[in-house]
Parts: sequence; structure tokens; C-alpha cells
Amino acid sequence: MPSTSLAQVFFTLCVRALDYSAPVDITFGSYLRSIITADFDLHPVDHIGIRDAIMQSFRLRGIMPEEAGFFSEDSICWPRAPETLPPVTGLDFGDPNGLTRAQKDKCGDVLRAYISKNSQLLGFSRGAPVIVPSFHPVFRINSDGSLRTDMVVEAVQTIEKDFNPAAPKFGKIQFRGGATLIIRKPVVGEPNADKNEAPIRYVISKNLSPKREERQRRMGEHLGLDGKNERNRFQINFNMLHGGM
Repeated sequence: MPSTSLAQVFFTLCVRALDYSAPVDITFGSYLRSIITADFDLHPVDHIGIRDAIMQSFRLRGIMPEEAGFFSEDSICWPRAPETLPPVTGLDFGDPNGLTRAQKDKCGDVLRAYISKNSQLLGFSRGAPVIVPSFHPVFRINSDGSLRTDMVVEAVQTIEKDFNPAAPKFGKIQFRGGATLIIRKPVVGEPNADKNEAPIRYVISKNLSPKREERQRRMGEHLGLDGKNERNRFQINFNMLHGGM
């Protein structure tokens, strides 16, 4: 394959992976999972070996896929959403020209209602509202030449915690969790397609876990936000940031 063609394939793969990333705390490890999932989802057979090359390049640099049990394609891919999740009913996917304002308003109402009703099934925590800051339809060509239409939805919840519980004077931190939902447009001929029931294919999430909260506190302490380390105040450590902090 010519180098220019390979570069285009690689660029497209990396951009597509953003649709398969959680809306908060993206790291090198989680981005690797998004890259592999995005390509596998559209091209189950890796004819040119690009997924293996990317995985090996991450492995050689010591970048581990987050929460993946093994360094293999099957393990690195984000898991599919459980079939027990109810479908989204009444979602308007528009067409390749985009959504009209009326369609956006309708989609927003449908998505907010669905996520509010099923927030715990989607992995969100109790006691904090879930907002839907963005959503957009995606039109892609499958390996067999057929058109695939998905809706990519970002849902986020935010809570405030004392930055240092022992010293309230240092104020609050905003602790965010979120999930990206990939919803497939029902295909004519499928069961319940006439009811416009769209199945959820992926729920890619980073929830409000104590582990993530502690990581954010440690990151803030390194930045000097607790008042103990003035030398590093507001200095970003990209190694910590992309290493999962």
C-alpha cells in the first residue's frame, strides 16, 4: 500500500475512534481500545494488519489498554452492550445531509427521556443528574457495501466534592463521569423495525467510581491545587494525565 494511502487509512481510523471514546478522561490506554473497536466494528477482518501493528506499537511503548484482561484484539475491543438493555424508541436518524432543528429537538427529547429512565442500567450513579451535551448521526459503508447508520450520544453527570476533605478552604472539585452510547438505526425487515426500536450497540463509560475520584485528587495534588506544592501549581504533567490520572 502506498504511504499516502496508508496515512489516510490511519488518519481515518484515529478520527473514527473518537466516536468510540468515553466523553471524559480519555487516556492513551482507553484510546487504544477505541481505535481497535472502531476498526473492528466496521472491518471485522483486518486484511492489512493495521490493528495488530497499532497494538504492538502501544505494547512496545508500555501503554496498556485500560481494564483489558489481555493484550489481544478480542480483549482490547470495548464490550458490546448487553442485550437486556431496552431499545430506544422514536429516534430520528435523519439523512447524510444532517439533522434539521426540529429533528435535533425531537432526538434530544427522546434521548434525555431514555437515559433518565434507564440511567442505572447504563451505569450512571444515583443522586446526580445526567445531561446529554451532544449527539450526532454517523453514516458509514460496511464491508459488504451496505449503509450503516448509527447515532453517537454523549451523556455526562457531574458531582462536587471537597478537594481536600480535611481542609474545606481549598474548595470543591468537579468530578465527572460519562458514557458514549452508540445506537444503531433499525434495518427494514428486522423484528420491531416498524416500531422504530433502535438497539444500543455500545455503552463506553467511565463512571463516578471511588478509584477515578482518587486519581483526580492525586492529579490535583500534583498540580499544587491543595496548597502543599506551590512549585508545581498549575503545571500539567502529561505523563500522569494520559496515564490514567
